[in-house]
Amino acid sequence: MRKKNFYLITLVSLFVCFPLFSNAQEGLFFNLHGSVQGGLKTLSAETDLNGKSYMVNLETTMGWGGGVMMGFGFSENFGLYMNYDFLGQKGSWGETKNVSASTFIFDLGARIPFSTEGNLIPYGLVNGGYYYISFTYGTPTIYIGPGGGYSSGVNSLGGVHGSLGLGLQTSKNWDFQILATRVKLKDTDAVTIIRFNVGYSFWITGLD
Repeated sequence: MRKKNFYLITLVSLFVCFPLFSNAQEGLFFNLHGSVQGGLKTLSAETDLNGKSYMVNLETTMGWGGGVMMGFGFSENFGLYMNYDFLGQKGSWGETKNVSASTFIFDLGARIPFSTEGNLIPYGLVNGGYYYISFTYGTPTIYIGPGGGYSSGVNSLGGVHGSLGLGLQTSKNWDFQILATRVKLKDTDAVTIIRFNVGYSFWITGLD
C-alpha cells in the first residue's frame, strides 16, 4: 500500500520540471480529468442474527476513473469549486470477496494559488464532501412494491470525507492534483487515501 502511494506522489513531482507558461486566472471554469486512487483498507461493524456486533475487513484495490470539476475563480488568489469523481476497482467486504466495486466522490472546496504568474502556478486545495462505495457480488435486483422494497446483488456504504491537496497548473489549461483524503464511512474506522488527478480546464475568463 505504501509503495503504491509513493508512486502517486512521485508522478506529480515530475511535473515540477515542466517549463510551460501559465498565469493564475479569474472566472468560471470546467475541468475534465482522469483519476487514480490508492486502495482503502478498514474495519466495518456488522451485527449477527443474535444482535451481537463484530468487525469485518473492508478493502478496495487501487481505482481508476475520472470526473468533472466546475468552479469560479473570484480572484487570482481564491476560488471555489465542486468536483465529481467516479472510480472502478475490486473490493472485499466481510464474506464478499474480490468482487467489482465502484466509488463515487463529491467534493466541495476552495482553490488557493500560491503565486499569480510565472512558468508554473502551484495552488492548494481544501475540500469536504460525500464518499460512497458500492460492491456488486451478483446480479443486481431491486424490488419496490407493496410492503416495502429490497435489493440484492449489491452492497453499498456511504460516508463523509475531508481532503487537503496540492495542484499545479501549466500552460493555462492543464492541471495536476494530488490529494490526501480522510474518509469516514458509516460504522467503520476512518482511513486516509491518496488521490491523483490529471485534467484539462476550460476557462471562461474576464467575467465582472
